Amino acid sequence: MRNDKLKHSDIDLVFCYHSSMQSFDTDQNNTIKPSESGSLLPVCPVDALARGTLHRFILPNSDELVICNIDGEFYAIDNLCPHQGAPLSDGAVFDHVVECNRHGWQFDVRTGNCLTVLERIKTFQVRVVDGVINVVMENQQDLFDL
Repeated sequence: MRNDKLKHSDIDLVFCYHSSMQSFDTDQNNTIKPSESGSLLPVCPVDALARGTLHRFILPNSDELVICNIDGEFYAIDNLCPHQGAPLSDGAVFDHVVECNRHGWQFDVRTGNCLTVLERIKTFQVRVVDGVINVVMENQQDLFDL
């Protein structure tokens, strides 16, 4: 294992690399284009989510999302790590990468691609309307259990 310290806003950050981990390749060529349609689900005011932070949000069907503020741009992903179900909202965010605090799996918030193993989490479109962060829900089944 190798630890590299990075300087980020006067805070020392440490990334841990395991020999089984893949690179931080965030190539956008394989990105699935999300739909522009769907219902807007209000999450929180823009000023309630500081830059470089995560916020857990529970949907009416009890599914959980993570809303990330990356330099003033907002992203939404599933909250549960597919490895062992740890909440990604308890992890850390560095640039466009969220790292699970349980075993270090890392996910690109733009694509949902795991940068550690061949895995993927669901991403959601985010729209800011009148100073409120909204998640675009593709269909009503994303909101409620039937």
